[in-house]
Amino acid sequence: MFRQPHILQHQAHSDLRLLPTADYRFAGGELFMPVVYTEMADVAREYPLVFLKDRALPVALMGIEDGVNAYVDDDGQWLATYVPGRVRAYPFALTAMKEKPDQMAIAFDTEAEQLTRDEGQPLFTSDGKPGTALQGRIDLLQQMQQQEARTAQMVKTLREVGILVERAIRVKRHDGEVGQLTGVEAVDEKMLNNLSLDTFGELRDQGLLPLIYAHLLSMANLRHGAIAGKYPQLAQSQSGQTPTNLDEMFGEGDDDELTFDFD
Repeated sequence: MFRQPHILQHQAHSDLRLLPTADYRFAGGELFMPVVYTEMADVAREYPLVFLKDRALPVALMGIEDGVNAYVDDDGQWLATYVPGRVRAYPFALTAMKEKPDQMAIAFDTEAEQLTRDEGQPLFTSDGKPGTALQGRIDLLQQMQQQEARTAQMVKTLREVGILVERAIRVKRHDGEVGQLTGVEAVDEKMLNNLSLDTFGELRDQGLLPLIYAHLLSMANLRHGAIAGKYPQLAQSQSGQTPTNLDEMFGEGDDDELTFDFD
C-alpha cells in the first residue's frame, strides 16, 4: 500500500491535513493483510484467515491472483463489513527508528490521496501535538502493535506443535491456464484430531482454539463473498454442497471452471 513511506515530523509536515475518504483503491493490489488476534473473529466471518510460510502473523487473504484485491471494486468501495486494522490506519504505520530500533516512529505515505494541504482535519494542533484524526490512527496502530507479540507467539506454537502444513492453492481458469499461490499454511485437521489430550489441553489453555477454528471455518470464504463474487464460476462449482473439511472444499473441478485445489 505504501508507495513512498516517510517519517512523520511536526516541523516538516505541520501543514498536512487528513481528508476522510471511502475510496480504498490504495489497497487494490494487496493480496495479504496481517491481522492480530483481536481481529480474528471479524476477519474469519468475511475473509479466508490463513498463515504464510516464514511470516509471524496470520493474514486475511484478499484474493487469489497476485496484485488483485477482490475486496476492492473498481470504484474503490470495500466489499466487506469489516475492514482490517492496517487498512483503516492507512496512510500511517509504525516503523522502527534506525538510530533506536527499540523505539517506534510514525510513517506515512507521501503519495496518499487522503493527505492534502487544503482540506480535511489538520494532523497537528497549533502547539505541535497530534490532532484528533492523527491521534486516532496512532491509537489504533499502538493497539495492534501491542497485540502482535501475543499473536506471533500463538502462530509459533501452532508450528511447534506441528499442525500447520504448507499448501498450494492452484487456480484453474476458463482458458485452461493454471496459476498457483504458494507459501500458504493451513491447519491439518487430521493432525489436530490426533493430538494427545495433554497437547490439546495446552492449546486450549493458551487460548489457541478460537484461532484454530476461526481459521478452519474461514476457508469457506473462498467460496463465498468477495472472492467468489470476483470469480462467479468458483461459487457455482460448489453450489448446493456443504464442505465439511479442507479436502472436500478444495476438490477438482471441471475444465471450464475456476477451481482451487489444495496439494
